[in-house]
Amino acid sequence: MLNNKAIAAVFFTIKKLCVVKLSERTERVGVRVPRRPGAHALRLMTGLVAYLRRVPKCLSIGLAACMGVTLCTNLLADWPQYQGPGRDNHSTETGLLKQWPEAGPPLAWTFRQSGLGYSSPAIVGDRLFITGARQEQEHLIAIDTSSGQELWAVPIGPVFDFSGNAWGPGPRSAPTVAGSRVFALGGRGNLVAVDTQSGQVVWSKHMMQDLAGEVNPIGGGPGTKPGEEKIGWGYSWAPLVDGDRLICFPGGPQGALAALNCVDGQLVWRTTSLTVQASYASPIAAEIEGVLQYVVLHNTGLSGVSAADGSLLWQWDKSYPDVVIPTPLLHDGQIYVSAGSNPSTCGLIQISKQDNQFSAQQKYSSKATRVMKNQVGGSVIVSGHAYGYSDKIGWVCQEVATGNQKWA
Repeated sequence: MLNNKAIAAVFFTIKKLCVVKLSERTERVGVRVPRRPGAHALRLMTGLVAYLRRVPKCLSIGLAACMGVTLCTNLLADWPQYQGPGRDNHSTETGLLKQWPEAGPPLAWTFRQSGLGYSSPAIVGDRLFITGARQEQEHLIAIDTSSGQELWAVPIGPVFDFSGNAWGPGPRSAPTVAGSRVFALGGRGNLVAVDTQSGQVVWSKHMMQDLAGEVNPIGGGPGTKPGEEKIGWGYSWAPLVDGDRLICFPGGPQGALAALNCVDGQLVWRTTSLTVQASYASPIAAEIEGVLQYVVLHNTGLSGVSAADGSLLWQWDKSYPDVVIPTPLLHDGQIYVSAGSNPSTCGLIQISKQDNQFSAQQKYSSKATRVMKNQVGGSVIVSGHAYGYSDKIGWVCQEVATGNQKWA
């Protein structure tokens, strides 16, 4: 029986996809990868908030979603991108089993050729899309959700790896589906737009070669020594599609964010007023004070840029001394963040506008910032409460408005 702190358990083990039936019309997809995942690349389960660090090889772990939210995909409700349609870990799907059979849900199918990597799947209609490394190339793979059969696979680019890489090679990002296109990012920065039906590559762009991008190597990976390319643990953010534009996070001196035309991949704008290196967090779209903007978390804080032209609207300054991974969440016109390592902290950032000027301010007390110390898996907000895994505490419920801990 699942209690009020755990709605659905999932499985994370070794190098394959498995689908288990949760109801007469609902299926859960689990991603299995071959090596212990690093703190930079926790793209675990479709719609699940999970924390996993330094997991022993071949260890199978059951993780739980939090109270009061259905975090699952199925054949009726699409899950087109990382963290779901709203990039907030919410699904509109209903009808999930409240109690599993004693032996667990029956296995529908298993896919064993997904390759190495940290991608979570995107599901639209009868197709599941996932990235993985096969031999020397990273691939975008399309799978029939009814049969588990591979429909097509296209190379993205060379496998991301480096000497001394203890966290495993392969792509770090989840694909994004929009209309007839699926967009996928490789660990080395290869971005491709692919036709969902045929698997034909429509266009490609390289974050480093075409956009002079840089990943912050803080915490390890190439870029910490003079002369090395600045790619750290690899490009990890998920592509964000907003209308006819694809928002990417190349990072670097030419601009942290870039907007590309979804049709042909041509550059629309670059955030020349924000030139931080890319982190491992994914950007989100948010309408705040009537202005559509893109919000991104990085090693020097949180920034909001105009969706119209990429100009910097506001900046919340915060120095993170280690990798920045979780995706920020929009809540009542405010941005909830929990990120960092050594130490990890959380915050509720109030975004205000006066005389056409934006400002950003932390609302939490010093004590409240230490409640949700989530380094990797992210959180979910339900009915004014944030749920997630807090380092050295465990599963936590935090009241978003005040920052107070409700239970752990």
